[in-house]
Amino acid sequence: MRGWVVVAVTWPLLSAPLWSPAVRASDQAVGVLALTKRLKDDDGGFRSLAAYALGQLGPAAQDAVPDLIEALQDSSYKVRSSAAYALGRIGPAAQSAVPALISRIGDEQQEVRSSAAAALGEMGPAAQDAVPRLLAAALHDGDSRARLSMALAVNRIGPVDEAVTYFIKALQDEHLRTPAVVALGQCGPGAKDAVPYLIKFLQDQDFRVRSSAVSALGRIGLHAERAVPELIKLLRDRDVGKQAAFALSKIGVSAVPALVESLHDDDRNVVRHSMYALGELGPHAKESVPTLVKSLYDEDPQMRSAAAQAVGRMGSIAQEAVPSLNERLQDKDARVRLSTVIALGNIGPAAHRAVPALIETALQDANFQVRGRGASALVQIGRPAVPAVGRELEPTDPHVRRWATRVLGQMGPVALEAVPALIESLEDVDKRVCSSAAYALGRIGPAAGQAVPRLIEAAQDNDKALRASAVYALGQIQRDDEDPGKGS
Repeated sequence: MRGWVVVAVTWPLLSAPLWSPAVRASDQAVGVLALTKRLKDDDGGFRSLAAYALGQLGPAAQDAVPDLIEALQDSSYKVRSSAAYALGRIGPAAQSAVPALISRIGDEQQEVRSSAAAALGEMGPAAQDAVPRLLAAALHDGDSRARLSMALAVNRIGPVDEAVTYFIKALQDEHLRTPAVVALGQCGPGAKDAVPYLIKFLQDQDFRVRSSAVSALGRIGLHAERAVPELIKLLRDRDVGKQAAFALSKIGVSAVPALVESLHDDDRNVVRHSMYALGELGPHAKESVPTLVKSLYDEDPQMRSAAAQAVGRMGSIAQEAVPSLNERLQDKDARVRLSTVIALGNIGPAAHRAVPALIETALQDANFQVRGRGASALVQIGRPAVPAVGRELEPTDPHVRRWATRVLGQMGPVALEAVPALIESLEDVDKRVCSSAAYALGRIGPAAGQAVPRLIEAAQDNDKALRASAVYALGQIQRDDEDPGKGS
């Protein structure tokens, strides 16, 4: 009976997303009242679910705030945690709950402490009174997850100047050093004054301190420019090398010259990490492209693959790499070939010179991942690839014709010039080709209006898949035209 009652009182909320316009204000009011009553249920599971559901309603559930504050004292930690979550989702409208949430920072359960901190963070400046307790907990809580939640909350409540000063002072205590470094990282760019202190800890003997310092500098970002030389040194560190590379990428363009120089290092790990960082920097690392192109010919396949990945992440500005990437499509190592086709796709239309090689080599590759990503690359290159892909509708091999229709379909409207060839493919002897051609015409949309008469015929075909694709295509082509005989 109880389960039936829950369904009955909450159906207006469950019949559409809780944030949907379909949930009218009156329905929400009824739902809030019903869910608030469930906060008193004998079953802790129902109380927890009710609190969570109120949180899903956000500010619309503000009338439930007094009851949710009371629920913070519930004997079930799951209910307390859900109540804190709900108050956070309600946001500043629940600021009367701040004192009660502050008291939960000392809850015996980590999940509750973290939820209370997150809720205070959601309230922003309205939770300013919580900052002293949050600062202390960010350093002294016994659980690293809770400490992280406290630091994040301080950052969201803002401003962070007081917090940064507090955490910098804590760096002097070796027992608080690691949580203090982590907390400074959560303050983001606002912790720029901590950069000199964090640089010192990059050489700390304790891996946890080094790792936390690297992460913090990455979060501080552009303002951590002076840390670049020391982070470059850490690329050799087997424990935090990759992490240092990521931090360098977050610091930005000021790290590019040092990273390019590191591409010539004798340590392969340093080179690989530098490639990763340059790839993460994307177009900002344009000056590294010539050096990365040379690395495409490295004797180590891992290096060739990493170079292709880095170049690809830079997008169209790396178009000078296309001829060399074309050569790598025939690399002996499948990992290199896969990285290459992905890179060509990411370069996009600027990689149009690679279209013939993608069709003749990548789509014939023995590795199915290379073939699949090769097709995706043609889709990403888009309009410049349409004529060449369209010509592949003619070969005698039905497999080739099928992939050609599928690629054109994924291209959508940019494949407009292939419409005549796709119409012809509706008569292909292979029904799978016909079906894919119909789908492709639908993806092209209203601009494929000349295909309507043939699609109407295809919609009457004996083949079920072809009929379905034709009906789909007609719907897409004529979505603004009620007369299926007119086309567009």
